[in-house]
Amino acid sequence: MYETRYMVSSTKRLPQVPRLFILAGIPGCGKTTWARTFFEPGVIISSDAIREDKWPGEPYDHKRNGEVFDEFHRRIGSRLERPGLAVADATSLAYQARWKLSDLADYHGAEKHLVFFNNMEQALNRNYERTGAARVPPEAQTVMLAKFKESRSAILDEMTEIHYTSTTIIEATK
Repeated sequence: MYETRYMVSSTKRLPQVPRLFILAGIPGCGKTTWARTFFEPGVIISSDAIREDKWPGEPYDHKRNGEVFDEFHRRIGSRLERPGLAVADATSLAYQARWKLSDLADYHGAEKHLVFFNNMEQALNRNYERTGAARVPPEAQTVMLAKFKESRSAILDEMTEIHYTSTTIIEATK
């Protein structure tokens, strides 16, 4: 298995232009852990965190996705209005989801970076170990796996540079 270890230079010195990191992978693959490892909390926009803020402790309900992602995109757009970093922490497996984020970055003149988490087995195990609202229901996970498989082949045509990760723990110097 090939792996690119992705390092982000110090996030304390802000870039001169807005920069968007789009995280893509199935639930449990380590997107949030990775984001928290390399970025300050204020630059991470998480669909899960928005869902938890709006409906604390309630189980996942796909019917709420419209409201969640309207707020997700609003917050990302707000972060991209000025130089600095924004990290889009959501599955971003559907083509349309990645292009919505890409369009937001383009609108704000932001650099965009896709970080694709390529570790299905680990993700499935981690999701199985989750409890309560953090655990993605099996039927939703099945849908995510199908999108993941579609994404792996389509993603090469979308981006000019792709960084894959296959482990949650990535050694780097901050």
